[in-house]
Amino acid sequence: MNTTDRRTDLTTTALITEALKFQRAFGKEAALAFLSMQGVDKALAERALSGIYDKRQRVSL
Repeated sequence: MNTTDRRTDLTTTALITEALKFQRAFGKEAALAFLSMQGVDKALAERALSGIYDKRQRVSL
């Protein structure tokens, strides 16, 4: 992985982190719209938002 790839990965990571906040506050569609406006690939956005986005916030039943 070269330096340019690492910078792109860090930028994408920051965008997905922000989208996860959008998802928590406004729902998945808002988060997907945000990522789309930022130029993140739709398939990547779907995968990133589909799982448990913050394992530390799990609630035990």
